[in-house]
Amino acid sequence: MPNNSEQAPCISLLADLRAHLWARCENAYIEMISVARRDESLGWEIKVKRGEFGRKELDSHAKMGELLGRHRALAEACCEIDEVLKANAREVVQ
Repeated sequence: MPNNSEQAPCISLLADLRAHLWARCENAYIEMISVARRDESLGWEIKVKRGEFGRKELDSHAKMGELLGRHRALAEACCEIDEVLKANAREVVQ
């Protein structure tokens, strides 16, 4: 089993990766909000009722779903990395 000095560079890289993934996670969420505020994303209920819900509205909603999915997947990856980092911190203390 590697000792603490051998693990330190890996843990540092893992923490850097987590920071990078979290930034991408936040960016996906911010982009999703931006797409949600566009005209083609707003008022889908009335657009459907009036028969005005077309391809650009569908594409907009699909893009929001994609971005929200990306956000959630990256957030979950960050949570998993957090668990590894916490476990490592506990091992170092012991």
